[in-house]
Amino acid sequence: GRVMYNEYSDCHRRRAINTMLKTGGPAMSEVLVGFEDHHHFFDEPASILLYPVHNNFDEKDRTLVGFVTITFHWLGTFWNILPHNIRGVVAVIETSSGQTTSFQINGKHGIFMGEGDLHDKKWEHMRHSSSVYRVYEKDNDVREMVGHHRDLFRYLEELGSGEGEKASEALVDGEHIDYKLHIYPSDEFEACYLTNQPRIFSLAVSLVFLVTVISFIVYDMLVERRQKKLLENAERSGKVVASLFPAMVRDRLFYERQTRDEERMNTGLSRGVSEIGRLRKFMAPAPHQSQSQSHSNDSDTATAVSGSAPAIADLYNDTTVLFADIAGFTAWSSEREPTQVFQLLESLFCEFDSEAKSMKVFKIETIGDCYVAVTGLPEANPDHAVIMAKFAQRCLLRFNELTKELELSLGPGTADLGIRIGMHSGPVTAGVLRGEKARFQLFGDTMNTASRMESTSIKNMIQVTADTAALLKKSGKGHTLIAREGLIKAKGKGYMQTYWLRPTSSYSSDSGNLAERVDTLRVSQHEVDHIHSRAQQDVAREK
Repeated sequence: GRVMYNEYSDCHRRRAINTMLKTGGPAMSEVLVGFEDHHHFFDEPASILLYPVHNNFDEKDRTLVGFVTITFHWLGTFWNILPHNIRGVVAVIETSSGQTTSFQINGKHGIFMGEGDLHDKKWEHMRHSSSVYRVYEKDNDVREMVGHHRDLFRYLEELGSGEGEKASEALVDGEHIDYKLHIYPSDEFEACYLTNQPRIFSLAVSLVFLVTVISFIVYDMLVERRQKKLLENAERSGKVVASLFPAMVRDRLFYERQTRDEERMNTGLSRGVSEIGRLRKFMAPAPHQSQSQSHSNDSDTATAVSGSAPAIADLYNDTTVLFADIAGFTAWSSEREPTQVFQLLESLFCEFDSEAKSMKVFKIETIGDCYVAVTGLPEANPDHAVIMAKFAQRCLLRFNELTKELELSLGPGTADLGIRIGMHSGPVTAGVLRGEKARFQLFGDTMNTASRMESTSIKNMIQVTADTAALLKKSGKGHTLIAREGLIKAKGKGYMQTYWLRPTSSYSSDSGNLAERVDTLRVSQHEVDHIHSRAQQDVAREK
């Protein structure tokens, strides 16, 4: 049924009705909590909004004939205004009559905390305030202000200083209710942002980054160490290869292998290997390999040996070959320890290598206690005979100096060792015999003749052929030659006229050595006479 009710008899509505009648605009009651009227029981904070109804729309000539009552709950004001993960925002509704009501907003919902200002005072400095509802009049113009308090302040500032005072005086009397909203954070709100989770994430990321950095550093150190070892091995291998092959021959070997690899790569069979590895595989396959590797390397070797790959060989017309052999070495080494034998050979041959490097003499090999070298290759040199003569003189000088020095550590008799040196000039064939333990080698009659010059020479003497002597005379070094009396018989060569190459002045100036040289020459003359007589007998038999 219908209920007749006197709204003005309710004290809570009376104040709002008086404000509405005076201003002609809407008015709102205080916050009602736990209040029961003839309509319903206010178990949650709510307010009553009175909206006037006029007889026409003319603001200057109209009469209030009624009003509409609207009851709304304040919790609905805070519905769905924050993200679901934000909690603990405290909202305090304050009226101009001094009434305060507190709410807590948790995500999309609000909670009624109670009457009064219940926010934590330690967050007072972070308060944010705003006007919710206010009514004022100016020149009989009623305006409704619902929203932020800044709208009211902006309007008053627009009036100017004088008008602002009049506007303040024009505000409605104490029966009017103003609403302000105060927002405060709380400990729960702070916990939403000040948690250990970001620290844990940051710590985890830092640890991962630190482990990654350490891993990269360790990896870089290991790679650098490995690269250093590889570089050292490559340098050592390069030195070994450089000692075995002239630069020109090495380039040809690498180029030939590279060409073959490129051809195989076009067919999908190429494999990446280092230059030293390619040269090693090119020269000879390793004995213990997988079947596929052995098949590939055997194919390479077979290809080279079968002749499909061009031979690496050249003819050098102008060269001088030297053979140097230690006289008395066999008897001396039979009375020494192996380490002493190798100490002597290493000391002597390393000194010869140093001299060869400084004088651009190419070392071919060492055969036992015999040292073999050549000039005029791989790069042609018109002074090859002169350079080799100087090298032979230096070797003879350094040999006698070193044997005297080594006698203290290698025992008596070391200084009595001597060296026989033979030289011959002529063409040689030089190249690489590919296969097991391939080396750069020389072939030809010049090699054989130089070997015969060494074998028919005598201790601490340098014997050269007539061809070498002719080149030395042509270069103005004829004064360093002494013709050997008589002819010598060389195996496979018959009788030959040879020459002695004078030693260096520093060697000859030594008084002890000078006497030794005189005795040596006397022995040499006796040997020449003996050889000459044997040669005459051989000629007589042939007749």
